[in-house]
Amino acid sequence: MKNMNARQIARELGEKYYETGLPCKNGHIVKRATISGACYQCTAEASAIWRRANLDVMAAHQQKYREANREKIRDADRELKARARLERPEIVKEIKNRSYRKRTLEETGRVVRDNGLVPLSEILERLARVHKNAIVYVDGYTKLQNEALFKCIEHNREFSVNVHNILRGANPCTQCNHRRSGPQEAISKLMSIFTPVIKDAKGIAYGRSEVDVYLPEKNIGIEFHGIYYHSHFDAEDEKKNKHKTFNKYKTCQEKGIRLITIFETEWEQRQPQIKRLLRNAIGKTKGKLMARKCELKSVPTQEAREFYERYHPQGGEGNGSHYGLYWKDRLVACMRFALGSNDRGSNAKREWTLARYATRINISGGASRLFKAFIDEQKPELVKSFSDNRYFSGAMYEQLGFALMDESLPDYQVWSSKLGLRPKSHYQRRVIQKRLDDHALEETYNHETDSRTEKEMTYFMGAGRIYDCGKKRWIWRKNA
Repeated sequence: MKNMNARQIARELGEKYYETGLPCKNGHIVKRATISGACYQCTAEASAIWRRANLDVMAAHQQKYREANREKIRDADRELKARARLERPEIVKEIKNRSYRKRTLEETGRVVRDNGLVPLSEILERLARVHKNAIVYVDGYTKLQNEALFKCIEHNREFSVNVHNILRGANPCTQCNHRRSGPQEAISKLMSIFTPVIKDAKGIAYGRSEVDVYLPEKNIGIEFHGIYYHSHFDAEDEKKNKHKTFNKYKTCQEKGIRLITIFETEWEQRQPQIKRLLRNAIGKTKGKLMARKCELKSVPTQEAREFYERYHPQGGEGNGSHYGLYWKDRLVACMRFALGSNDRGSNAKREWTLARYATRINISGGASRLFKAFIDEQKPELVKSFSDNRYFSGAMYEQLGFALMDESLPDYQVWSSKLGLRPKSHYQRRVIQKRLDDHALEETYNHETDSRTEKEMTYFMGAGRIYDCGKKRWIWRKNA
């Protein structure tokens, strides 16, 4: 194998910077840019000198950038303020008090209210005036800057939104104003860098339904599901609509289109991993390595979990045996196998399950090499695995020699405004009393004697069920 220097290794791994441990021509021992080999500190000093000499040009450039990236700057500013509130709350509070200290009625003509709070009666009056009773107040008002629950009368949908924003005329109902959410726009913008994009594509899924983002050259559709909008909060709605997402997935599949469905919470909490998933789907990953050039080793559990957490959309939970590929002592691919996972009952036979596979960059032949290493070491008669239809097509399993055994119907998770998105096991009968306590409800429930079902209690707590697109079950058999 050809010897590679630090810069070539960084280029293969898709890293922006690399280190040599040697001084540059000006004596700086710092990181260097992979694309040019330039010293980071030398570049920074030269840039500072140029900026001081070209203040007018810099001002014009900054103004142009701000106009073109208003949303990006606003989001960064919000993130900075949120971090400041966490790290130095006393300073932020003092600044806010100085900035928003109320002046008297004689000085400003403003009404000075007790404790600075707007009474609910005034909120209701202003809401009726602004929205003409199309949006009504439901519950949860504390003060103007906080969120409360409002309802769209026409579409019978409730939304938790900032009170100040809704009094300014903002309409949270997506069916009323047909607006696209910020995450949908972000996904469209990301994909448009690599391939043509059609927004709200019609005629692809069944009936009048649309696909949020369609990539015609890749035959890939992307759906973004807002958690509240796609959850079911009563039995009638759940019975009627719980398979809508699954039906859209099947219709796209019949037309040769891969549909990827992303939940709002995933975009909020695991955005880098979701972006990697989307780039992998269209073949635009950063860097590429050959599996035969990597070193095969067993991976410590903690290192493997951290790797899955960083590079897999479903995270790093779970135990098992981990097989990894290393490039220059850096883990670049990892596969986990669990014995007895999903085997239920005392008479169930314990079988191996391929539970996770994640890569840092594109590893050609990586999955095959890791799977072969596992087969050679453990010598199983059978290996099973499951692929989530929301994310994956299952092509990797076909390459590894697995056979598709069956496809399950959609399953659900439970969402509530108090606890967020949880697995359905968190709302089983045996833990319903704990969930009632979590929701601060003065209700008792005996899971052994109470006749009320899990579904009924879920609705009672104001929680909703959101369904996925089902899963595929794959089986590998020795000498198959």
